Amino acid sequence: MPRPSLKEQRRKEILDAYVACVANYGLEGATQERIAAEAGVARPLLRHNLGNQGAMKAALVAHVADAFDALTVALGDAADDLDMLIDIVFDAKNRTDPQLALAFQALITASAVHPETRQPLLDCLERYVALITTYIKSTFPSCSKRDSNAIAHAIASISMSCDALEPLRPPPSWRAAAKRSAIQLVSTAGGKQ
Repeated sequence: MPRPSLKEQRRKEILDAYVACVANYGLEGATQERIAAEAGVARPLLRHNLGNQGAMKAALVAHVADAFDALTVALGDAADDLDMLIDIVFDAKNRTDPQLALAFQALITASAVHPETRQPLLDCLERYVALITTYIKSTFPSCSKRDSNAIAHAIASISMSCDALEPLRPPPSWRAAAKRSAIQLVSTAGGKQ
């Protein structure tokens, strides 16, 4: 496999630094000065590698959405069935990188002011929910698409809430309770209450 070009490598390093800055300071607080310092590059290299401010923001959103999509694909590749999917999603060892999760949350918050960031984030969330829905439907074929999707939305929301709360360092019992909630939701798909 060919090695990535230096520009591609530098671009990824800058985007990773941008993610760190957004996680720490929010989208508005992630100034070019902070991004350049975090990336260890001169500020003019930001424009050279990512473009103007609008292009930088679009590249950041794409980078974060791509990272979440990669996690969704990896989850689908790793899980043999719905039980395993739930085990993986709620295992503390598999939690989303805290900076990535914080940056994702910051971008969601900023979407009220920057509506152009909304659709890529919604799209990657839809793909995550669709994956969970597929596992529910394959486990419980008689469960309607509507109910499978509703349960998948709830599981996705619970799992993302776990990641969003991670900076608080909640006790492990919280993640265990979240997993139990997901299992109880799934049991409704099979007609069990």
